[in-house]
Amino acid sequence: GNALEALFEGSAHLDDLPAAQLARHFQEAHLHEKASRYLLRAGQQAVRVLAFEEAAAYFEGGLTELEGLDPTQKTLRLAYQLELALARACWHSGRVREAFAAYQQAIERARALDDPQSFARAVLAYEEPRWRLNLDSEQTQRYIREALDILDNDHSGLQVRLLVNLSRSLLASGEQNELRATVEQALDIARQIEDPVVLCDALRIQAQIDRRPATTAARLAAVQEMIATAESIPDQERLSDALDLYVYDLLELGQIELADEMIAAQKKVAIEIKQPFQMHIATVFQTMRAILKGEFEAAEQFAIEAADLSRKLGLAEMDGIFGIHMFTIRREQGRIHEIAPLVKLAVNNNAQASAWRPGLALLYRALDERQACRAIFEQLASDGFAFVPQDSLWVATVSYLSEVCAYLGDRQRAAELYALLLPYNGRTVVVGGATACFGAVARFLGLLATTFEDWLAAEGHFREAISLDERIKAWPWLAHSRFEYARMLLRRGQAADRQPAQDLLHQAESAAQNLGMANLAKKVAGLSAHYQV
Repeated sequence: GNALEALFEGSAHLDDLPAAQLARHFQEAHLHEKASRYLLRAGQQAVRVLAFEEAAAYFEGGLTELEGLDPTQKTLRLAYQLELALARACWHSGRVREAFAAYQQAIERARALDDPQSFARAVLAYEEPRWRLNLDSEQTQRYIREALDILDNDHSGLQVRLLVNLSRSLLASGEQNELRATVEQALDIARQIEDPVVLCDALRIQAQIDRRPATTAARLAAVQEMIATAESIPDQERLSDALDLYVYDLLELGQIELADEMIAAQKKVAIEIKQPFQMHIATVFQTMRAILKGEFEAAEQFAIEAADLSRKLGLAEMDGIFGIHMFTIRREQGRIHEIAPLVKLAVNNNAQASAWRPGLALLYRALDERQACRAIFEQLASDGFAFVPQDSLWVATVSYLSEVCAYLGDRQRAAELYALLLPYNGRTVVVGGATACFGAVARFLGLLATTFEDWLAAEGHFREAISLDERIKAWPWLAHSRFEYARMLLRRGQAADRQPAQDLLHQAESAAQNLGMANLAKKVAGLSAHYQV
């Protein structure tokens, strides 16, 4: 081992060193600390070629070598480096639970070192998978505030990254005033110190904190700057994060061709970096696009593939994505009864989750269980719909409630929902991180306007919905927009409306037959029979 080490003494490049061989020799010689250092380097070499499982084995071996040694400052720091490297390797290889355990160990080892910078790095490493999985942020906030306190406002890249991660946890808890101030502070420092990596992180959180229409231009500017910065470094993982955000906004704006380009670019990067979480996102995007085209069988296969990836990652928290996909597919196929028990169970298991209760109301609407639908809708409407958090699910949640409200014929609540949704007119309904897209917001505005019988507004909205759904080639939602427009015309009851309504129903029926939309076909038949058209 010493002879081999001497041959490579002074080597400038990490990859030139036969670290695994050296580690093996020093393991056999029972020189545990030296073996551990070379196992760390061997793991780092494996990470450089994206061999994360191999890297994790090296890091675990390095920690084993240190067991039983007297704790010195050198061995404590080495153990910290190995633990943090192991956590990252486990995360990138999809071993999520093991990753979190190693991150926690790294934080405790940093505390033992009494090193503010090492503690901050361990906290940041822990927070990255925490926010991606949308886990509870209370522990993270404690860690981050502790790290900021001991760094003592040092205006470094570490401080920026801590502020960014604090912002993310504040976003989850809805603390708006501190959130905005923290994001601004992070951006200011990132630009002052001219660090492109932390600038990417600050730009990402800036693009996430506010999804309202008034902030669209600022969001797009932040995402585009993040893409340019990530490409200039280059940093493929941050580039993939930026593309994820860009897809959401492009889809909402109806820029479908550019959205498809970004989806393809994100998948390419995900494959290159071999990051399981990003591969999961790529498959979710494929599911969303297949549903938008009305390719329901293909969408189901993609949804199953995405769910399999999430299970391999240990991401039980991602089951909601699969639920949204299958609820949407089965509803259009007229097979909603097959998953109704699962949806009800999910609501019971997530009683406080605002995203599930509107879904249950919509389920009752789909099953035509009016009394149960009314009961849950009354609960949701009791505070003027203030329960809906201003996050990436807000528009989808209000759209779900709009369908329920129209079904129940609640004129007063229809007017309330209409006022909430109107600022989003001209956009599409995008769920979460582009998990699904339900076509034009205008269709839901048309439903609400029909409910409180503002025929002129309803007609304008349905025409806008048809135009946008056709432009983005959202064939199932185009069929629904035509059907709802026809129903509105027939309900208005003017003689001149009858032929246009008949033409719209014919178009909706043809699409329903071609796309296998049994639910819509049944609704068309029922409406045609009722009005004898």
